[in-house]
Amino acid sequence: MVVTSGAIITNSEGKYLLQLRDAKAPTYPNEWGLFGGHAEGNETPLETLIRELREELDILFSPKRFAVIFAAQVLEDGIMSSYYSLQITDEECAHISLNEGAAYGFFSKEEMAELAILPVHRMLLRGLIEKAEAPLSAATQTA
Repeated sequence: MVVTSGAIITNSEGKYLLQLRDAKAPTYPNEWGLFGGHAEGNETPLETLIRELREELDILFSPKRFAVIFAAQVLEDGIMSSYYSLQITDEECAHISLNEGAAYGFFSKEEMAELAILPVHRMLLRGLIEKAEAPLSAATQTA
């Protein structure tokens, strides 16, 4: 089974960090997606993500900064994926050095609607945004 990890990364403006896959990508070339990748050896999903972000963005993040969105779910074709959220600082944004992919950018939900995004990543982003924008339940509002 293939194990992968990905990150939904936001900046101080609430925009989402995406990577444009290059033309040589084995799947979904020239499409936007989340940063992350495949596990090596016996890495945990979080160890995988931290290593991948170091390789792709040249930034080393502390494991304590990540929040689990969901862990170890089989999404498609026998791929077990874990996804985490992370908010990065303006200083970290200024130090991003793209080492993999064709480009990166921060996008609002409106801007993302116009992009070609990997289907599973679009689904995750849409679900996360809808959950964040959902009105509070009546029980929560009166508490």
